[in-house]
Amino acid sequence: MTVLGTFFTRGVSLRKWEESGLFDREVLVYHAHLESGYFSQIYWFTYGAADADVAQVLHDTGRLSRSITVVPCPRWLRLAGRARSALYSLLLPVFVRKIVSGADAVLDLLLDLVGASGTLVMMAATTSFASTQRFDLLNSPSETGTLTEVMRRRRPAARSFVPMTSFVASGAREAGYLEKFDSYLDRTSPFSRLLDNSGKVLLLGVGFDRCTLYHLAEERFQAPYNTFKTFHGTGIDANSVAGPISQTYFVRKDLGLVKDSDRVSRSFAEDNIRCFSADFGLRRIHAFKAAVYDEFMSSRLADDNLCLIRSE
Repeated sequence: MTVLGTFFTRGVSLRKWEESGLFDREVLVYHAHLESGYFSQIYWFTYGAADADVAQVLHDTGRLSRSITVVPCPRWLRLAGRARSALYSLLLPVFVRKIVSGADAVLDLLLDLVGASGTLVMMAATTSFASTQRFDLLNSPSETGTLTEVMRRRRPAARSFVPMTSFVASGAREAGYLEKFDSYLDRTSPFSRLLDNSGKVLLLGVGFDRCTLYHLAEERFQAPYNTFKTFHGTGIDANSVAGPISQTYFVRKDLGLVKDSDRVSRSFAEDNIRCFSADFGLRRIHAFKAAVYDEFMSSRLADDNLCLIRSE
């Protein structure tokens, strides 16, 4: 079965199509695809909370094929007021993953969300450099999840030449996120840029134990269980030229030590003023301003520099 997913322009609903007279023209190409057999099922992701009702009437009157399923904006998002469309754009990846598989669809949605003036940034770490002592800018795969690897493959050169903790970026300010750095506190580090640019963080289906931003506060307050260590090896740049490369990284002294940032961040995640959180099946999504979370973690570590250590 070949499936097509179509995402309506932000704020546009099926009802708007119908009331403006656009529907009968716009639907023609989708019906043609279904009749040709090129697609067997089509999903329309719209921004209208009542679009399921509109679709039902169109199905019943034969104006809309029943092979076209309308996925409307959830009614509960009405509580978000004017922010509804922006929040739905943020949450769309979660809805889409249940229907249209593939990280490419999720990545496209995220890029659409940040828009032409924004920048999407992801970590594409290769901590295996500690043992392999080799980092290839264009070819070393990301070790930070499927979505980050898909983004890296789209534009291999749009990656920082940093062997342990490289980042990939796409957008108006991408160059600022792709500079070399050692410490997370460096002015050229992506975290410093994120704070300077009033950036936001999205945790998609993962907990705060995967929120790398908390390491910034650890380094700022010199967490006693970590130490600076320099990793050396060979780096292969965008021109396939090999040479020495290194990164000084703030790492655990004892790799068997277990940290629990999820527990420490629980009160932050439950604060719906500072953090937007929602459950979707077995997954959870969190979205928040980077500076607000950094301030939260800094205050916790200032009070207790061992607060992240899990007590047995």
